[in-house]
Amino acid sequence: SLKRLDLRDPAALFETHGAEEIRGLERRVRAEIEHKKEELRQMVGERYRDLIEAADTIGQMRRCAVGLVDAVKATDQYCARLRQAGSAAPRPPRAQQFCAFPCSHSSHPRRSSTAWLPRSSYS
Repeated sequence: SLKRLDLRDPAALFETHGAEEIRGLERRVRAEIEHKKEELRQMVGERYRDLIEAADTIGQMRRCAVGLVDAVKATDQYCARLRQAGSAAPRPPRAQQFCAFPCSHSSHPRRSSTAWLPRSSYS
């Protein structure tokens, strides 16, 4: 078996094995190397996809945060108008959706398509 042989000492291999056995060992070692290369390619590909997904999520979070800041500013301005106008305040603006990005691409069980919505947007 490859695991039990010390492949680092070629002289010892030639002393204990014939030429055909050594060729067979070489084929098995090369096959194992190719298998490991393929495993590495797959692992790198998976990590790259994870990285791209994380970058996309960060971009979505940034857009949500900007929307939230805008909504807070609008609420602050509305409150200021209420204070100035006293009890004769105009009707509040329709609830806005801060951010609604589809989470169907994610397998996270706690995410939903109503993430980051004000309560009145989905009631």
